[in-house]
Amino acid sequence: MQAVGETVGRDKAKVSRTMEEVTNALCSVSGNYIHWPDNVTENKKAFYQAAGFPNVAGCVDGTHVRITKPGGERQRPYMNRKLFPSINVMGVVDHKGCFTFMNAKWPGSAHDSFVFRSSSLCHHPQNNVMRPEDGLLIGDSGIPYKDTAKLAHKDHSYEPVRPTPEKASRVVIACAVLHNIAILLGEPDFPDDGQQIDPPQPAAQYTGPDDGRLIRDYITRHYF
Repeated sequence: MQAVGETVGRDKAKVSRTMEEVTNALCSVSGNYIHWPDNVTENKKAFYQAAGFPNVAGCVDGTHVRITKPGGERQRPYMNRKLFPSINVMGVVDHKGCFTFMNAKWPGSAHDSFVFRSSSLCHHPQNNVMRPEDGLLIGDSGIPYKDTAKLAHKDHSYEPVRPTPEKASRVVIACAVLHNIAILLGEPDFPDDGQQIDPPQPAAQYTGPDDGRLIRDYITRHYF
């Protein structure tokens, strides 16, 4: 913030207040830009055209955003398994890379599976997905099998966010809103080769139990 203040000729306190005002304003409209799609058909077609993976409604993952270590006893829950202070952020993106879900309220010691199970995201597939054709989330090993098709694990961390944990959580949400706005306005623009691939029709609809392992095996047998 000091560097920004020096660049625009404002003191650090003014920059900090402005940052908080903008962050709060973006968070207040987050529901307009970060929301689950009403119809996942477009997502499923686009994911299949991009990667040949059928029935994907979105990709879910978690990441640790570094924060400045809180003082006193508050620091303990924010210390993650790699022993640095963080917020465990979980998000879902659609085929455009837009966030359709974002949870940035849990400290770094919370496991991905706990963050997922305690969120509204966990209950959505349980209540709305009766078969794979209704749309699947794909995620890594931190997400329970029952709710997703499991993929390889990737671990990321970034530069520290310096405000308090509560403010840092709002900054993360604000950044997600800005990210979605940038995509909706056409920035960045990702090139493609223009090739269109029609999603295949499954040999038979899945009628087995609500178990992620069985659903994954069904997809493997019928699509790959």
